Amino acid sequence: MSNQILAESKAGRGSLQLPVGWAVLIAGLAIAAALLFQAPRTPAPFWPAGAVGSLQTVTLTNSTVYFGRLKSAEGSIVLTDVYEAIANTDPETKQRITRLVSRRKADWHGPLDMTIPFAQVLFMESIGPDSTVGKAIANAEQAPQPAAAPAAPATH
Repeated sequence: MSNQILAESKAGRGSLQLPVGWAVLIAGLAIAAALLFQAPRTPAPFWPAGAVGSLQTVTLTNSTVYFGRLKSAEGSIVLTDVYEAIANTDPETKQRITRLVSRRKADWHGPLDMTIPFAQVLFMESIGPDSTVGKAIANAEQAPQPAAAPAAPATH
């Protein structure tokens, strides 16, 4: 009986013995998986929602939204004729009013283009010509341009 007990304890009752080849394979897979999850990830290539010249909505990672014509998408997004939606509440009616404002006309520096790094873009969408925004931009583009502001006097 003592020989039988000794044989069972040497075999390690309930233990799993793997051949060396399987142990090496499992260890290799574990190392490969660890390296894969630690490898630097290259971001996927960025493709804008529409063609150059098309109207686009660009939503940034900070939730700011811009509308404009796609001028370029090489290295960053470049929009021209940029608009932003400004929401206000009418004090009398308490209704929310959203206006589309041209940055070129409204901003004191009259920006011609806006360059947005890809890392700041959450997503882009093409603007349909019959959408509310598409019609508002088309109307704004057809409106006469205001006269240029007079230059500030030089100070010496």
